[in-house]
Amino acid sequence: MKNGNGLMHFKIQKDALPDPRFCGPRKYDWPFASMKVGECFYFPLKQDDGVKQIYMARARIGKAAREYRATGMRFTTRHLDDKKSIGVWRVK
Repeated sequence: MKNGNGLMHFKIQKDALPDPRFCGPRKYDWPFASMKVGECFYFPLKQDDGVKQIYMARARIGKAAREYRATGMRFTTRHLDDKKSIGVWRVK
């Protein structure tokens, strides 16, 4: 609504803040924090996952692992030969 001087007038309300649309509930509980050097876990892939889905899964895992760099931890990922999983190892 505009008031007499041509400026927009906004009514202040108290509404609950909705959840962001682009962020859903957390899908994975990554075990990075509890891993010791040399330990690994395997992220399973679906039988029908194509190259794009595999690339995106590996990127998602890598992004989550990079959050631990500030603590001095380092991780590496490998798409395993069995094509059924992505392995994640703590290397430092």
